[in-house]
Formats: sequence, structure tokens, C-alpha cells
Amino acid sequence: MILLTFSAYNLKLIQNSYDEIKNLINILGGELSPLHRFPSKKRRITVLKSPHVNTKAKEQFEWISYKSQCKIIWKKTSNIETQKSLFILGISNLDFPGTQLNIKTLFNTHPLLYDAKI
Repeated sequence: MILLTFSAYNLKLIQNSYDEIKNLINILGGELSPLHRFPSKKRRITVLKSPHVNTKAKEQFEWISYKSQCKIIWKKTSNIETQKSLFILGISNLDFPGTQLNIKTLFNTHPLLYDAKI
């Protein structure tokens, strides 16, 4: 399973990047979960317009950053490693302007830990 995390200052950029990756995954034969959106982070800055005379004249700026996450689950076939390597090659050729993409690979190394009911 591969975990993809998108971060950007615009939701449309995240959706465009998700659509490009979805097309790539459909070609390679995997399944892509829907986007899970995290709460947006707002950063506000207040700047004095004229620091010498009028201290009440202020200007405010705001940056909003968005974060979303999705999972890639590969179908159980004999060539999962080939699919993963083709995915890495394909994603390196794609361009995501304005979007930061973090890729995390998760391994299921001990099946008894995941099948046990607690």
C-alpha cells in the first residue's frame, strides 16, 4: 500500500494532481481511494503601513494551506513489485505545479498482527 499526501494553497491544484495520478493508477491496474481532506491551516500576518506616524494603519494578509490524502492499493497479482516500479517511473514524469506530493510506502510484514481481532 502506498500513501499519498498532497499539500497546496489551492484545492483545484490538489484535485488536478489527484486526477492525473488516478489515470496512471487505472493504467497500471491498482485501486485509488477517494481523497480524504484534512482541516485547512490559516496563517495570518498583520503589517504596519507606516510604522513612524500612524500605528493604527495596518494591513492584514492570510495564507490558507490545504492538505489531502489518499491510498493506492495494488490488486493481488504476482507482479506487484513491477507495478510499484512502473508507478514510480510514471509519477516522476508527471508534473504537479503548485502541489507538494509526499509518498509513503507501507508494508504488511506480519499478517498475524493485522488479522488478529482485539
